[in-house]
Amino acid sequence: MTLSRCLLRICPSAVAGVYLLGMAWAVLPARAAADISPEVRHALEKNAAALSPLMIAWDKLLNRPKEKSSDCIRAEYRYQDGMFHTRWPQKTSTGKDLGPEFLYDGKWFYNGTGVTKGFATFLNVQKPDILVKTMGDRSIVQPYDYFYTAGLAIPGSFGSVGVKPQSLVLLVQQGARSSDMRTEGANDGGEILVIDLVTHDRKHHFSLSPPMGYAILRHEERLLSGQLVTASENSEFVRLSDPELWLPKRTHAGMYFLEQLPGKFFPEPVELIDCVVKECKRERVPPEYFSGQHYMIPGVDIADGRPPGAEKAPDHLVHYRIPADPKDLEAAVRAAVEGKEFVPGGRRSLWWKVIGANVVLLVAVLVWRRIALRRAAAAR
Repeated sequence: MTLSRCLLRICPSAVAGVYLLGMAWAVLPARAAADISPEVRHALEKNAAALSPLMIAWDKLLNRPKEKSSDCIRAEYRYQDGMFHTRWPQKTSTGKDLGPEFLYDGKWFYNGTGVTKGFATFLNVQKPDILVKTMGDRSIVQPYDYFYTAGLAIPGSFGSVGVKPQSLVLLVQQGARSSDMRTEGANDGGEILVIDLVTHDRKHHFSLSPPMGYAILRHEERLLSGQLVTASENSEFVRLSDPELWLPKRTHAGMYFLEQLPGKFFPEPVELIDCVVKECKRERVPPEYFSGQHYMIPGVDIADGRPPGAEKAPDHLVHYRIPADPKDLEAAVRAAVEGKEFVPGGRRSLWWKVIGANVVLLVAVLVWRRIALRRAAAAR
């Protein structure tokens, strides 16, 4: 399976994530950015920086009321020091718990089938800028419905993998022409901070919780006409420490558009996305986990942009298969670069040893027989 086929397989169930993520990162330069108080700005910047290190897993339920259909997907995401790993476990006909997997180690982008119980199928390794040239700036969409609703914009396409996470509020604020920030009473007797931002074509209404580090409680996005684009809310927050970060255990978002129908909006939500976090913790991941080393399993097909000479190939990749003996990996890669057939080390030498042994045995038999015939002749 190629990288493009893998991307196309997972994208249909998260088209909303592509649209939202695109809007988040494609903020137009502001004439004069609307003001947000230094205290709130600092807290929001701190929240975005506090994503590292993070391991989080959640179930996502996507409902389409008009179609009376739904999809449920498990997502896992790890982020650490600019590197990330995300996968979506799926049960296969063989019972293997595989699923599309993406990794970025700070330089190389990895895409594979996932590895479960020592089993995998393929892995592609390429630089993000080459992927942008050969495939376009495609989105890696699945994690971003949760994070967008939670108010965090994380790198989500080939062209943005090296960008640090940002606060969605501050990202929208960069392109805002006007803003309004005020405090309102909450249902529990406390207070919430309300921030209204108006860009060149959108109105954003954010409700934040000061006691939880200004975590986003609700967010509405509208056209300037007042038509809803998205409406989302977060609940059941969990607190992570070292550094402190409040993340919602449950998110709910209503989408009033379909990416397949650009420019068309609906009076009622056409997609409802509910995410329920199953695991959330601070977890530092060994660097080798981000490098794709767990795919070094005999029989796995590799399409690799790292070997010298890969840039000369039409697809900028060297194709090889992980050999049975790890000691043969370098020879397998070298043969692939040179366009030669790889013969596992030891097989050829073993073959010649077998032939040599048979020849020696045959010569010994012939000599013995000749000696035996001479003795028989002499005895007569």
